[in-house]
Amino acid sequence: MKHVLIAASLILIAAAAAAGEIGTVVLVKGTVTRAGAPVSPKARVSSGDTLVSSAGSFVRVKLDTQIALQTGENSELKISYDQKKDRTTLDVVRGGVLSRVQPRAVFHERLHIKTPQATMGVRGTTLYAGIASAEKTFLCVCEGTVATRYGNEERTFRTKRHESPVDISTSISSAEKVLPHDDGQIDELAKLLAN
Repeated sequence: MKHVLIAASLILIAAAAAAGEIGTVVLVKGTVTRAGAPVSPKARVSSGDTLVSSAGSFVRVKLDTQIALQTGENSELKISYDQKKDRTTLDVVRGGVLSRVQPRAVFHERLHIKTPQATMGVRGTTLYAGIASAEKTFLCVCEGTVATRYGNEERTFRTKRHESPVDISTSISSAEKVLPHDDGQIDELAKLLAN
């Protein structure tokens, strides 16, 4: 019976992804827009959507691929899904994003987070990535493992809880400031994926 339920779930996820829908908005605080229109809870998110949050605002989204995310304030985030590669990409244009990938997801899901300075490959991990300026991207591997690439430099970070915040700029080095996320937000994303 368990195999039948897993197979049925895979078919439903594949059908939704084929239609372009890849997730659901769970929570909106403040003003968040998509294509200039306000976003509300229970709205479906499609591959190619760009979510924009204003000052003091954020949106929490649960993707069908067992990924949960929350934008930071003053953020712009493009979400896309490549069905052939089974890969979700979060392109952080400005601001930041906190994401959690379910470690024991049905898929061996791959998540890529891109900023102007770096690309991060994520699997079964919680991480925050934020753009501080045109030259600086901050990364906090909250738990798990993340492989990063900046230019020709590659580095893997493994941590249990916020042990490796870094500044990705001209090279990968220790972060100089606290990143805007907390354990409460991480716990909320974990709850989304537990349901």
